Formats: sequence, C-alpha cells, structure tokens
Amino acid sequence: MLLHAVEAAALSDAQYITAVTPYYPGARQDKRKGRTREGISAGLFARMLQSAGADRVVTVEIHNDSIAGMFNPSQAHLENIFLTKQFAPWLAAQGHKADVVVSPDVGYLENARLYAEELSADLAALSKERDYSKPNSVSRSTLIGEVEGRDILLVDDIIDTAGSVVSAVSELLERGAQNITVACVHPVFSGPAWERLRELKARSEKEQWSFKLIGTSSIHHPNAPDWYQPFPIEPLVAAVLEKINLRGSVSGVQNPSRAP
Repeated sequence: MLLHAVEAAALSDAQYITAVTPYYPGARQDKRKGRTREGISAGLFARMLQSAGADRVVTVEIHNDSIAGMFNPSQAHLENIFLTKQFAPWLAAQGHKADVVVSPDVGYLENARLYAEELSADLAALSKERDYSKPNSVSRSTLIGEVEGRDILLVDDIIDTAGSVVSAVSELLERGAQNITVACVHPVFSGPAWERLRELKARSEKEQWSFKLIGTSSIHHPNAPDWYQPFPIEPLVAAVLEKINLRGSVSGVQNPSRAP
C-alpha cells in the first residue's frame, strides 16, 4: 500500500514526497549472514521506495545505521529518528527507572549506554552467540556487568518472537537480578511472542518479582494486556516532519537540550 501511495503521489506531480515508515520493513535483513544467495531485504525496500518516487524516508531507530547507505543520495534520503532523549525521561516519569540498564547484546550496547546516562544508572550487557541456521535462535549468552540484587531495565530496538527476551530475563534472574522492566522501540510481537510474554508475567507473579513490558506506538497492539504500556511516538514524528517541511533542525527536535 505504501509503495502504491508513493507512486500515485509521484504520478500526480507532487513536488516532494516523504514516506513515513516508523518500523522500516526488512530492517534486520541488512546483510548476508554466511549465505551467499541470501537476499538483503533492507536494500530491496530502499530501491523500491526510490523507484516509486520517494524523496525522503522517515523511520524510527533503524536496526542498522548502514541502511542509510543503501539509498542513492541523488534520489532519496533516509531520516532516522532517535528516541532516547524522549523515551528515557518518559520511562523515569512512569516509574520504570532502574539501577542497571542492560543491553541484550553487544550490538545494542552503545544505545543502552545512552539510556543509562539519561537515567543515571549503571550499565551491563549480555553477549549473545546466535545460531543463524535457526531463526531467532541464541545458543549461548554471557553477562558483562553486575546485576545481583538490583532492579533492571532491559532495553532493545526490536522484540520479535520474544525468545531472546525470555532467555535474557532468565539469565538475569539466575545472576541475582530482582525486578525487571523490558523496554523496546519496535514491539513486533510475532508468532509465539505474546504467549511467551504472558508466561514470563505469570512466572514473575509466582516467584514474586516485578515484570513490566514497555513498547512504543511504532507498532500498534489493540488487544494488549494491561501490564503492557506503549510510549506514544506520534508527537515526535510529527515535530520531525514539521522541521523537514520547514527546512529546520531535526536534531534539535530529537534532543530537546540542543533545541534553539
């Protein structure tokens, strides 16, 4: 539908076309993982959007910054919105601040560091070894940091089937963590995700530790349980679009401390 809408606007002689995709399609298929004939879907979607007529694509916390290089700058630009400066204070205001911010893998460590700085919390990470022969499979994880006797904020960009989340939470509990809040930017929650998360919630009630789940409105879940709380990204996305249209500072909107 998005490609059809972009092309329709281009055929109608629109002066400038901005495609808004908060969750960029195919974002995790951004490189080949040892299989030479594997498609790179992130690049395919970039070419399709450009061919349809998009001048700019606006997305939120894309999985890999290198995807911006998949766009031909003479045709289209990728605008990646960062949420940390908005999301972290909101988490604290909602009572989700913790002693330690944990990254579920070393790839998200720098992003987790930003959350830790914003929340004045310590930082830890899980180093995951994935089995790429199986989808969403983690063969082993190693904890880097100290979590014993502490409340945890586990942050990630995408939760898909929630298998990694369940493994990460179990690892943290085994290492002595107390209460755990899981926060993600893109709550895909596909396949068995909700069942796994409900089992995790039931486990927390049985073992008497607190489990909270936070996502954003990049993906809407109308029938979510009451222990799931979404962070609304619409005001920030709207502010970024306004700045783009007025040729203003996009970074100032994402980082209020730098706003003029």
